[in-house]
Amino acid sequence: MDCSCIAALATVAVLGASPALAASEIWYDPSLGSLPQSQGWTYFTLPSLPEVFVDGSARLDTTGLDLIRGGWTRVGTPPLSRADGVRLEFDLRVDSENHASTHRAGFSVILLGHDKRGVEIGFWTDKVWAQSDSPLFFHAEEVAIDTTARFVTYGLELLADQYRLLANGQPVLSGPVRDYTGFTGTFDVYETPDFVFLGDDTTSASGSVRLRQVAVTRGLSSPPPAISIRRNGDQIQMRWPGESGGIVRVLESAANPTGPWATDSSSRAFESGPGDGTVSVSIDPSSGPAFFRLR
Repeated sequence: MDCSCIAALATVAVLGASPALAASEIWYDPSLGSLPQSQGWTYFTLPSLPEVFVDGSARLDTTGLDLIRGGWTRVGTPPLSRADGVRLEFDLRVDSENHASTHRAGFSVILLGHDKRGVEIGFWTDKVWAQSDSPLFFHAEEVAIDTTARFVTYGLELLADQYRLLANGQPVLSGPVRDYTGFTGTFDVYETPDFVFLGDDTTSASGSVRLRQVAVTRGLSSPPPAISIRRNGDQIQMRWPGESGGIVRVLESAANPTGPWATDSSSRAFESGPGDGTVSVSIDPSSGPAFFRLR
């Protein structure tokens, strides 16, 4: 190895990130024969609409009038940390849904981390999709799913700067977390840390759904794989093994080993493929010493 290569590699340090231990908590158990409101949730509708338990499920039906808004809310304690990873898992069946705008849904799920960043997911009878934050509350990425045929166990995850939605354990939708704090309307819950909502939050759509078990898991991050560093021309290349399961890793950088770590658009997210390859990224070492970590 020549001296220039030694000097270049000396400008790069790769630090490990300690994973959080996963801990799950059931937030709604329909086998108890009761509704979410009696299990720690706040239920509300405008105008008033009774909470109904039927066929082992909590039913929300706003199809009588588009002006009806309502659902279940809860604030997570302890906090819902995106850095450690959090998953909201819920069993849901959409019986019907109508919308007057392609940017609205008759049933939505909001999951916000402790820093008030997260995502809102809308459910139609044939699609599931995410709300954008710029422009605010526009139809963004989507996936075609029949939400009416049977109960589906959805898992909505926040991990670092990415969200991911699973359906019966399979990844179906992903993207960057959103910042909805610019909203100033009547239903302004987007500045509430650790916030969870399941229901109809718009007067432009309506729906009828049945909800069964809801659970929250904190601490999704697993130990990151080992990183190798090598010279590649004028660049420094960092490589690590691919992982199965669509795991999203974020490569963060900082000028000092204690941070602050880049978590904005300068961060780079990598979703692994089938697990039989490698993921690599090249950097220019001429900008001075830098520290990197994979989360």
